[in-house]
Amino acid sequence: MRAGALLSVLVSQSADVPTHWVLTLSCPDRPGIVRAVAGLLADHGGNITESQQFGDPLSGLFFMRVQVTAYAPREVLEAAMTEVARGFAMTWNLDVHGRPVRTLVMGSTAAHCLNDLAFRQRSENLPVDLVAVVSNHTSLAPLADFYGIPFHHVPVTSATKAAAEARLLELVDELDVELVVLARYMQILSDDLCRRLAGRVINGVVWSYFALVPLVVIGWLLTAATITVPRALAAVVMVPVVAVPFLLLGLAIGYRLTSKAAIAVVQATLFPLAFAGGLFLPPEMFPSWLDAISKLLPSRAARDLAVQAVTGDPAYAGALLVILAWTALFAALAVLAYRRDEGRRFH
Repeated sequence: MRAGALLSVLVSQSADVPTHWVLTLSCPDRPGIVRAVAGLLADHGGNITESQQFGDPLSGLFFMRVQVTAYAPREVLEAAMTEVARGFAMTWNLDVHGRPVRTLVMGSTAAHCLNDLAFRQRSENLPVDLVAVVSNHTSLAPLADFYGIPFHHVPVTSATKAAAEARLLELVDELDVELVVLARYMQILSDDLCRRLAGRVINGVVWSYFALVPLVVIGWLLTAATITVPRALAAVVMVPVVAVPFLLLGLAIGYRLTSKAAIAVVQATLFPLAFAGGLFLPPEMFPSWLDAISKLLPSRAARDLAVQAVTGDPAYAGALLVILAWTALFAALAVLAYRRDEGRRFH
């Protein structure tokens, strides 16, 4: 079912039941935007259940996301928003809250990102509808078949890159794709393709932030923990920084092994690292011998550096040196595995 047809089904409900909408917009920043949007929704019987907004001083743009319940039909809200948007030069979108987003996943040989996305979709923990997997290799075909996702092999070479990107755009149009996820897709997208898919492409690393949401919610609701805005921003920066060595480790394993073997090896490797790194139990509970070993591991160094960013408590001496050393080692392994795979890269 295409997105438009699905949307019609979702909103064709009794007039006694309000629809839960999500309104997103961006426009040049100026006074009166929030007032205009909130007033429009109130005039049409809307009840705002959630709202976030911020202004970007670098671009001069204002961004807003509003969740609202309203009895007004879609066409009435869209007509009213069109009038408001004209006065503020807005780019905006109105959609049903929770509707699965039609998503195309692009990958190469590393399977862990695709596996994670597909598992989350199957377990209904991620509101996406994975309509296709596109890859320049065939390594991910068995995994896509396991989850029942159509697989499209689109080989890429320096001579066929333009044709491959044209085929990708054809699939995006044919499948009514709303979101493209780069899940360890080891090719550089051209500027033209990026422009064509502007606002619809997300890199797989962003999902790492989504994985933190349950932890943040649990900490907020069930503990007395607090955090300042500067500390929160420091944590946002630190998370991808300390993830680099593990990204390189994943690339080394993914390039070296088949997708099925890589999944097993990644799980067998990361679980002990997570435990010994203090991600299940605080290092303060470790016996002295385990604490000494733990401080030599990248997971412990990453954990302590992240804690330092959030709380200000200093990491143990040598944490930065440890994570840099492991990053260099994993980078070397990834390069070696990449060179071994290079002969099959454009197949």
